[in-house]
Amino acid sequence: MKRIFFFFFTAFIFSTINAQEEIINRYTSNEIIHSFNVVDKETGNFALFIEEYEYVHGILFNKDKREIGRVQSSDLPNKYKEIIGYLVDGKTIILIMNTKNGRSYGVLKFDFEKSQSTVEELEFKLKKKSYLEALSIGNSFYLFSNPNQSNQINIYEFKSDLSSTLHEIQFKKEAFIDSRDKPINFYNIFFDIKKIENKIPVSIETSSEYIKLYNDGKKVTITSDRYKSQTFLINIDLENYNYSTDRVIKPSIADSYMGLKTNSFLLENNLFQIVANSKQLNIQITDLDTKSIVKKYSVNKDDPIPFKNSFIVQEGGGFDKYRELEKTSQFIRKISKAHAGISVLKQDDIFQITYGSALEKMTTNDYAVIGVMVGGLSGGIILASINTITTSYYGYSGSKSVRVTGLFDENFSHIEGEVPLNIFDRIKIYAENIKGIQAETIINLDDIYLFGYYNKRKNVYRLVKFSKN
Repeated sequence: MKRIFFFFFTAFIFSTINAQEEIINRYTSNEIIHSFNVVDKETGNFALFIEEYEYVHGILFNKDKREIGRVQSSDLPNKYKEIIGYLVDGKTIILIMNTKNGRSYGVLKFDFEKSQSTVEELEFKLKKKSYLEALSIGNSFYLFSNPNQSNQINIYEFKSDLSSTLHEIQFKKEAFIDSRDKPINFYNIFFDIKKIENKIPVSIETSSEYIKLYNDGKKVTITSDRYKSQTFLINIDLENYNYSTDRVIKPSIADSYMGLKTNSFLLENNLFQIVANSKQLNIQITDLDTKSIVKKYSVNKDDPIPFKNSFIVQEGGGFDKYRELEKTSQFIRKISKAHAGISVLKQDDIFQITYGSALEKMTTNDYAVIGVMVGGLSGGIILASINTITTSYYGYSGSKSVRVTGLFDENFSHIEGEVPLNIFDRIKIYAENIKGIQAETIINLDDIYLFGYYNKRKNVYRLVKFSKN
């Protein structure tokens, strides 16, 4: 197929559509598949990457949102299946990829100063080790692995020259114990980790995952809800690699092991736990500093939920894309048959606690459908790890869940009021009015969000500004 690509960008063009300010990049192509982004938190620069089947186009912007560089790159070898992170070195951005089994690694460098790109396969290998997750923080990239199903985490810290330093964290035998005080091996409760960006809305599908990784700068917490009776926590400081472990007992329910579903969510050092079966639902909020229970909420199946501010909503299940449930018994019965989840968003000093269950768990095929897998680049590159905010948006806007939301003050007391629109709601409303939309990405800057998308019908790529208020 003859490839046509015209790209011009002289300056930002501002217009107002649906009360949103648009920053417009125009080009024509019949092969645009996806877009993603990298933000340099230190300088305020950000890079937008626009992907075709055979090429990746990178555009670098400064903190004033002016273009300062552009690079076109070819593809990586087919064996690389996921972009797991990045490194920033001045005006060079290094994308890091790994193979499906997590053993081999490669990089794609975009040097915006010299307007060139290079591909490199790294000598670094994970032999007899399981890949867990990765983080890009500042000018470092951190790769987490578990060697030989042992009771430890290996953390490889990479710098911009692609050198790595190994940090081993060996857990004591009694670090993780079950309800009978018997030791549990690390690899039995910490695997298939899901990375969470918890200052944005998190869908029930994502929050229903059992093992989650949160980070506030270089402070990392990994939680596991593999056991119904307690939540396990690992805290790691990536500055000095000090660590600690903890566990928080979950609230109990009579006949609790009959269809019991549990999970948790972490925000601002408070652990929010949900426990439900077909008869009852409990929510417990624990202050991890003091280990004290701050609040408890409970409702039985035959009673109305007194701590909710929204309808009980079911989306994406069965034949109805959207419907509202009237009875509490319907709600908690669906939770007891699916995957419980709870997520928390703080907006204008009000805590929005959303709880319910995912009707279906996300799979690799789901990621392909919602757009975080590129169909052509390297035979299908998954981008879920590099842009968690975009992945969260796809999960939120295409939710298949039953859920309800409540509003709570700073002491977690329930308050009255309507649940306000969040950033994903506002983007979703905007996007629903656009025909031929694809290749979406969300850029999280200090003061605003930029929603990027390709309008296939008009052959135009737009960056639309949304305020954070």
